[in-house]
Amino acid sequence: MSDGQQLWPREWDAAPGSTGAQVAGKDCPECAERVQSAARVCRFCGFRFDGGSTPPARPVAALDRKSTAAAGWLGFLISGLGHLYVGELARAALLFASVVLVVIGSELGAEPLYGLAVVVWIVSIVDARRGAEHRNAGGRPRSPAGGIWAITAVGVAGLAIGFATAPAQALADAEAIADQIKPELQRQLQDQVPDATVSVTGVSCVADSGSGGSCLADVTDSLGNQEHLSITYTQDTSTGQMIWHTD
Repeated sequence: MSDGQQLWPREWDAAPGSTGAQVAGKDCPECAERVQSAARVCRFCGFRFDGGSTPPARPVAALDRKSTAAAGWLGFLISGLGHLYVGELARAALLFASVVLVVIGSELGAEPLYGLAVVVWIVSIVDARRGAEHRNAGGRPRSPAGGIWAITAVGVAGLAIGFATAPAQALADAEAIADQIKPELQRQLQDQVPDATVSVTGVSCVADSGSGGSCLADVTDSLGNQEHLSITYTQDTSTGQMIWHTD
């Protein structure tokens, strides 16, 4: 065997019966392997030299495919659950946390934020379906991108708005309760003292909880008497009915 002669020459290196003259070939631009000049498809990676579509880089087995319908329905049930199904754990956690933060902010007093929670929920459904399509195309689980981080920032902002508006909302609720108690208290006191004119000059209330609190009323009459009355109230949050009594 002479120097430089290949032990296992490739089939396109020499024509049958030749003495070793090489046949012209070409390199695949995708995998850099050398193939015959007439080849239209690379036998190593499947690249098509005629510009046609190439097969996916990583075929997805039938058992590994993700249902876009299932991803959407799971996202409909709980925000982020569809992403958990397609294996995108970070996205699932961020979207779930975003909805929770916005809802908490709404409960603290910023009720318009409920609409924002619905928007985040819808985005979660749509993005979960896209995640399933991406996995079925052979892609890896997606990491949180700019849009997901933006939604998370919105959730944090919603929580901050809720904390900022909670004191103002509590004050407004307390003032509304005082406005309800004042005329009824004056009527009851006037019935008890028919020989004098009773006046309730002011009622100040503080909400101790979401369903009750206490008030302090300043009462005077035409005889020169002054008194401070302590009042305790409870309110049914479902019906709005309030019960109060003087201590």
